[in-house]
Amino acid sequence: MRVAVTGAGGFIGANLVRGLLREGHEVCAILRPGGSRERLEGVEPLAVAEADSGDAAALTKALRRHRPEVLYHLASSTWNGPAPEGGHEGAIVQGMRSLLEACARWTPRRLVAAGSAAEYGSGVDFDEDAPRRPDTALGTAKAEAGRMAAEWAPRQGMECVWLRLFTPYGPWEAPARLVPSAIRAAMQQRTLVLRAPGEQRDFVAVADAVEAMLRSARAPLPNPAVLNVCTGEPVAVAELTELVFRCVGAEPRWETGPQGRATAGGETLARSSGRNRRAMEWLGWSPRLHLRAGIERAIAWWKERTV
Repeated sequence: MRVAVTGAGGFIGANLVRGLLREGHEVCAILRPGGSRERLEGVEPLAVAEADSGDAAALTKALRRHRPEVLYHLASSTWNGPAPEGGHEGAIVQGMRSLLEACARWTPRRLVAAGSAAEYGSGVDFDEDAPRRPDTALGTAKAEAGRMAAEWAPRQGMECVWLRLFTPYGPWEAPARLVPSAIRAAMQQRTLVLRAPGEQRDFVAVADAVEAMLRSARAPLPNPAVLNVCTGEPVAVAELTELVFRCVGAEPRWETGPQGRATAGGETLARSSGRNRRAMEWLGWSPRLHLRAGIERAIAWWKERTV
């Protein structure tokens, strides 16, 4: 099957590209012009196209050239932390608008796009029918992009799958994110500073998230289809940190940083977890890696790169 992936040079994209190639698909990685290709070094056979997420003409050229049957849209702004003024709106909403414009000129059979748990706002046990009440700029932008995709894609003759990812972690994750930060602190026997140790997240191993994405390309689904990709198990940031230290073989060492507890309307959520019933019923998917196993896999990956 011919497949294209926007945001292929990112954390999730790099893992997805490898998964697609393992399944024998013909893959085109769509990368931002001048963006880093470090995560894709040595990955073959792989076609590459350059197109900014907001450049409909460049996206059209890439789609017409590679003629994907399935298009994965992962290009986005940062998943957490502050973005420049208008950064989320530009990268996510304008990016989706440009992508749909390009798809009107070359229409894949199916669009599989990455949404976010942030669309729900803060809370636990969300299913896909829960109202979207985003209280962050990222969540607001993702919710609008998801609405556009769900409305426009079927009109263009394209199947739409919107995957609300909760908190992926694992190989190729940016070093500044929580799990890599905790792993490196534990390996170096130093204290990790946590901004909000009581915040809760639904941590899902990126290998499991990729498996849900792969199944989303071929499963018979409603159009549009919205699915949560999560474990259903909220874990506090401090608890996750202590687990990482123990798995490394170090005594847990963390302290609360000066920013203290997250406030409503900021760029993080106080609590976030969901239900994965639809993914289980529609994709036959549920997470295979429990948190400890996923963390041990991430630790092994980081150790290989710090020897």
